[in-house]
Amino acid sequence: MGDPIGIRHGRCRFRAASRSLAFVLVLSSLLITSSISFAGGKAQPVVFALNSASFQSQNPVEQQSPDYFFWSRTHPETWVQNRTGCVWDIDDNQERVISSASSSPYRSYLEPGEGVTDERCVIADWDGYNYGPAHFAAFSFRASSPALDVTLMVSPGYVVTATQTYDRSWHEYVYSGCLRIPTYQPDEPAVQTIVNSNGGWGVPTTGFISITNTDARRNVYVRGSWGIVNGWIAYWYGCTGG
Repeated sequence: MGDPIGIRHGRCRFRAASRSLAFVLVLSSLLITSSISFAGGKAQPVVFALNSASFQSQNPVEQQSPDYFFWSRTHPETWVQNRTGCVWDIDDNQERVISSASSSPYRSYLEPGEGVTDERCVIADWDGYNYGPAHFAAFSFRASSPALDVTLMVSPGYVVTATQTYDRSWHEYVYSGCLRIPTYQPDEPAVQTIVNSNGGWGVPTTGFISITNTDARRNVYVRGSWGIVNGWIAYWYGCTGG
C-alpha cells in the first residue's frame, strides 16, 4: 500500500519516536535487571508479573482502521476496537517478567523437578505485511544452572526450545529464543470476525512459555522476561525476520 508523501514522512517520524521510546524503556529495564545479582534478599518461587514499563495497548487497531491512521479521522464509525485484552495493534506489547513477593524480585527459584508456565494472547492479522515488523513471542532468561528446559509455543503448533549459553561476566546461563507470530490475509480460512470489535478480523493466537528445572537435587535461580512483543521490542530479544 502506497502512502502519500506527507503521510509517509509523518509516519516515519512517529515510528522513529516509537522506536526511541521503546529502546529507552527496554534499556532502563535491562540496566535495572543487570544491576541486581542473585545475592541478597529472600528467595521466592518463580512468578510471572506484567511489566507495566513496556505494556502498550492501543485503540483503534491502526492496521485495520486506515481512516484513523492516515489522519483523515472523519469516520470513527469504521475504526476497529480491541476489547479482547490481547495484543492486536501493530504497536501493542505485553511483556512479562519473573517477579516475587520479596524485596529483591529477581531472586526467584525453581525447586528440583519444578516447572512454571505462562501464556499471552494475540489477534494475528496482516500487521507484518504493510505496517512494519510483525509481533513476536520471545523470551530471555538468566539462571544459576544449565539445567533449565525452556520451551516456547505459538498456536497452531510452532515450537522453539532454548539452548543455553554461558555469560562469564555475570556467571549466569542465558536462555533465549523467539517465534514470529503468524500473519494472515483476509481470505484465508483461519480468519474470523472478532466479536465486539466493530468489524475487525483476525486469528486468536496463543503464546505459551514453559520453564522446568531438570536438576533432581538443586534449586535453580532464574530472572528475565518473555512476552508477545512488537517489532521494536523484538529487536532487543534478538528476533529477526519481521
